[in-house]
Amino acid sequence: MAATFRLARVLRLRRQRRERAQDEVAEARDALAEARERVAAARAAQVRVRDAEAAAVVRGMTAEELLRHRQFEEASRARERRLVAEAQQLAAELLRRREALVARRREERQLEKLEERFADRVEAAEETAAMRLLDDLALRRR
Repeated sequence: MAATFRLARVLRLRRQRRERAQDEVAEARDALAEARERVAAARAAQVRVRDAEAAAVVRGMTAEELLRHRQFEEASRARERRLVAEAQQLAAELLRRREALVARRREERQLEKLEERFADRVEAAEETAAMRLLDDLALRRR
């Protein structure tokens, strides 16, 4: 009769939950990287607008053109602030998901330790049974 670990199903489910949590962490990490790239692109766009404005000022520009440049720059700054806020939220989400992953791994490890202890007990019981059988055979030979 082969002994079975009663919590094997629970361990399998915990592994699946941990794997899903790992996938969620990877997705959150990718989303954060993408958000940071958008922030960098917005900042680069602002630099290009400022450079274009500086070049236009040297050539000479009207007040209306200067106002349009400033309005566009302010809209770019507002967009950058939104993107930075989004990136901060994604960073907080990533941190939360990493903490959940650590907790899930801890739960899984506890079950793995129980499984290892179970396997050790089964092995010890089998060894004891084998030793008893050998003792019985030795006694019968006498």
